[in-house]
Amino acid sequence: MYATSSQEKKVPIREPTSESDSTLNLSPIHEEIWRKAYQQLKQDSKQKKYVEIYEQLIAETFSGEGTEHLASATHGSVSPGEVQLSTVIEKGQEKIKKYKRFIDSSSDIVTAIMPVKAILDIPLKNVPQTSLPWAVISSSIDILIKPTKSMDTLYKGVHITASKIQWYAGIIDRILRENNSERNSLDQVYDEMKNKVIDIYQALLFYQTKSVCSYWRNQLWVFVRSALEFDDWDGDLEEIEKSERALESHISQYKGEQLLDEIQSLREITEKRWKDDDHMKCMQDLCVVNPRTQMDDLEERKDTLIRASYSWALETPEYRNFTDWTNPHASNFLWINGQAGTGKTMLLIGIIRELTVGQLFNDDIPDILYFFLQSKGADVNNATAVVRTLIWLLLSQQPGLIDYVMSEYRRSGKALFGSSSAFSGLSKIFKKMLQDDQVEKVVLVIDALDECQEENDEQKVLLRFLNELLSDNRIVSKLKVLVSSRPEWEIQTEIVKDSSKICILELDRQSLESPINAFIDEKGRELDAKTENKDRLKHVLAQLRLRASNTFIWVSLVCKELFKTRDDYWEKVLDAAPKDLTKLYDFLLFERLKNSIFEDCKKVLALSVLAFRRLTIDEIQQLAEIPDGTASGIVQDCSSFFTVQQGTVYFFHQSAQDYLSSHFEQLAQLPRDQWHHRIFRQSLKSMKRFLKKNVYGLTDLGKIDKPKIMPSDPLASIRYSCHYWAQHLQQSPRDVADTEEVHSFFCDHFLHWLEAMSLLELISDVIESINGLASHFKDKPDSDIFHFLADAKRFVLLNFEIVTVAPLQLYVSCLVFAPTESIVRQKFNDQIPSWITVLPKVADNWNALLQTFETRYGNVQNAAFSTDSSLLTIFSESSIEIRNTDTGNLRDKFYPWERFLCGAVSSDHKLLAWSDRGDWGVTLWNIEYDRFYGNIDLLCVEALEFSPDNRALASIADDKMYSNKVEIETIIP
Repeated sequence: MYATSSQEKKVPIREPTSESDSTLNLSPIHEEIWRKAYQQLKQDSKQKKYVEIYEQLIAETFSGEGTEHLASATHGSVSPGEVQLSTVIEKGQEKIKKYKRFIDSSSDIVTAIMPVKAILDIPLKNVPQTSLPWAVISSSIDILIKPTKSMDTLYKGVHITASKIQWYAGIIDRILRENNSERNSLDQVYDEMKNKVIDIYQALLFYQTKSVCSYWRNQLWVFVRSALEFDDWDGDLEEIEKSERALESHISQYKGEQLLDEIQSLREITEKRWKDDDHMKCMQDLCVVNPRTQMDDLEERKDTLIRASYSWALETPEYRNFTDWTNPHASNFLWINGQAGTGKTMLLIGIIRELTVGQLFNDDIPDILYFFLQSKGADVNNATAVVRTLIWLLLSQQPGLIDYVMSEYRRSGKALFGSSSAFSGLSKIFKKMLQDDQVEKVVLVIDALDECQEENDEQKVLLRFLNELLSDNRIVSKLKVLVSSRPEWEIQTEIVKDSSKICILELDRQSLESPINAFIDEKGRELDAKTENKDRLKHVLAQLRLRASNTFIWVSLVCKELFKTRDDYWEKVLDAAPKDLTKLYDFLLFERLKNSIFEDCKKVLALSVLAFRRLTIDEIQQLAEIPDGTASGIVQDCSSFFTVQQGTVYFFHQSAQDYLSSHFEQLAQLPRDQWHHRIFRQSLKSMKRFLKKNVYGLTDLGKIDKPKIMPSDPLASIRYSCHYWAQHLQQSPRDVADTEEVHSFFCDHFLHWLEAMSLLELISDVIESINGLASHFKDKPDSDIFHFLADAKRFVLLNFEIVTVAPLQLYVSCLVFAPTESIVRQKFNDQIPSWITVLPKVADNWNALLQTFETRYGNVQNAAFSTDSSLLTIFSESSIEIRNTDTGNLRDKFYPWERFLCGAVSSDHKLLAWSDRGDWGVTLWNIEYDRFYGNIDLLCVEALEFSPDNRALASIADDKMYSNKVEIETIIP
């Protein structure tokens, strides 16, 4: 029945490749699906006979057209290509073109007949005379219509299936896009959907191969087969549509699951982003100073670091023993001490550099955590700053440890790092971090321990904490501590607790001739550029080596003078320079400074000694009573004592600051308190000049995250004055004129000062300044300034929260809602905006409310004052806060293990007791030393109370009263 040759021709069957048929732009996924569908078609028991005939037709059709159309594959080993199928369909349609025209015409006739037949069918069937003839005619029409419709479906169906394959080829990548992140949880749904696509391709290919077979049959026979319903073309198309409906259902399911999967992924990404943002915010709040930058700044301010000046220490028995991790008996605490000028800081910088470089080449090198204490500056002179920086640096190297910090940070926020008890909480966190198994080896390096502030025994607290770390069995094997300081007795008594584990490298007993000579050689290279007389330079260097006396600072100071002097005067400078460091400072101050500039230098030096922090050039210009524009030049003239970095003036060396402080009266020729008074007067004068309403020109009266500093910051030169003017007045002798001076300043600029303090993020210090001023003027209780200060304190306490975040509200809501008789309101009533036409009705005077405290978590359960009313303890459902009643500032914060039940605080505010819903019973805490004392084994306690002498604790539990003796001596360390 087929029009084929009698002999089968073995012709390779073409397979689509990525290189061929580029005009079709077939995707790899489409080609893969096409091949799999064709293979399944060949394996289907009912469909494979058509494939065999189809492949025979392919072989015969392409037998005479050369191999350029064929792939180099053996017949039957690969699937025929789409181009071959398309070509054979086109040839088949060309072969039956005249039959197709006949069927098309017949189809048109059938289309016209069918409505007429439907109209005639009912009346003719119901009339007896016409029913039989009409039945014969109607049956004949049906016999003719059925094959016509079937063949019309065949011819049109080929075009439909070809279009569908082309359409699927274009979108298959989007339907079956491979995405590993999506496929992880959707493999099964994806695979089922892919099988449905293959089913569609198979149905489409079957229709086309079956059509090809029909094209090569005798079309009269095809007509007969259609009349006898041997070829169900409508059914084949219905199978295609059925497969498409199944695919559509699976796509909907897959896309739904995919959408849920993507939503989950988006949620995880968002949560990670939130978590990352929280971590970044935590790290920003934790950071008090970047120790890497701090080290670079120190190196820049001091002399060039020369390896030969510190490498000698790396070879000492003390250092070798300290860095021996293999020996369990090796020292884990190395104390490098030496007098001023022996190069301790530069030595530690060199050691840190060596250890850090080693990390690049050896994974076994420990993490290096370091801090450089400096006496000037609250951010670098206390134990809290040290432990904050060590934690920050450890987290920078091992971010996985941040949960130790975040668990507390989420509850207390920035207060975790800034409260007066921050050291205790942070030291516990740091200890837990070091105990973590992620931490393998750590070296702590702390420089200039003697510069840690003496207030609150900060130095002793820090040393005790270091010893505590080294006594922890989970830490001691992976921790080593290196500190440097002057050889002070107080430090030595704290350090030498376990002499078997302590190593001491005493620089005063070392011969530093070799490193100092290397330092002198480096200075010689710098001096070489200043002279052409090489013999003179050699003589100078020889004299420096001869007189250096084991101190780097002596060489550095003398060389500073040589750089400022013509080379023909170098010998005279050397001859005049004393070998003793103190006498050298005398020489530099009183003999080297020219008389014409000595007075101005004296002012700047005295100011820098008494300042509570380092000053900038701009601040010195305002405070030192020197001619305009001369501050920078005067500081340069004092270069033997100062170094400048990024506009901030530092003492060149701690010994310079110590010398000036101990010789202050000789330098300033005035008592310290009178110099404090001069600084106060200059501060007031400068603030009057620069302070004004809306000093930053903000356009929003509401909350500001961080004010955008103007290019020429109007507060830059008075930042120090705004912060410390009241403290300098407190250090001054009482002067009647000051009373009127301060009162006048407040009457004109009180709100401007509060605005500036808010913008400088110093508003929390305002109450302390007001309290200090009130104490200074306490002998004048009826004075105007005393009354103003009392009113000002109420004004600030009431508006503290809003002024902190929205400084311009000082002139709006803060004034509007202040009592009408408030002194502050009356003085600044004209500052209320004119657009507020109706003022709210408020009380005439201040009521009993001093300040409102809001707890962050849970309702307040109880509160208790200390005996002197200076402290207030607030018990809430999930936290315990201790606040200074005078300033409102948070002093301490504690968190019960579980939901809070009840609590009590001793009358002297040294002991704290609380009970919660956990299994810890009653917890006792030593507030004074911020230490856990122990637990009393009582559950579900309903009430707690200390005895008047604080030596017994009464409790009520299960309707019974208990009394427990508290041994206070055992609580205090």
